[in-house]
Amino acid sequence: LQETKTSEKGVIPEFIAGQKLVQPFSVDMDSLEEIEFMVATYARANKGNLHLTIETLDGEQKVLAEKDVDVSGLEDNSYYIWKFDETLSDIKGKMLALGIESQCQPGEAITLYYGDIENGQSALILNGQEFSGELHLVLAGADYSLFGMYYWLWVSAAGIILILYIAWSDYQESKGKLTKGKLISVI
Repeated sequence: LQETKTSEKGVIPEFIAGQKLVQPFSVDMDSLEEIEFMVATYARANKGNLHLTIETLDGEQKVLAEKDVDVSGLEDNSYYIWKFDETLSDIKGKMLALGIESQCQPGEAITLYYGDIENGQSALILNGQEFSGELHLVLAGADYSLFGMYYWLWVSAAGIILILYIAWSDYQESKGKLTKGKLISVI
């Protein structure tokens, strides 16, 4: 599991019904398994929902995942972890966007932490206007390598080939012939 984390600087204003934020981000991993963002509840009981989406920004816009979150279950100054139902694959180097739409009334809404813009990332867009920072996010996913994904398959295949070669060498020796493997063991 690999993580990418942005800084934490402050909170956006109370995030009330009708407001929408969009945080563009790029992924340096082959797959994305979960995304976390930090929330603040103003140390009160809140009610309402947030509608979350992950969309592609490269080419045609396509919703990859979406979820509704009941804000009454969120804890003050803690991370909300959105573990996707299905891992988002084939996204390395692509631009995605986390969209959050509030359905909470004033006085019952939460807020979200943001940080300074780092590493050329895109600014947070709040209600269609660029905000002076980016959402405080933690992205968790994985990088795959051909050898790493199939490690035990490769080890098993090498073991089977070695066993077959030894058996073939023994058979050749029983016929009075030496193979290179048997010749090395004789020397």
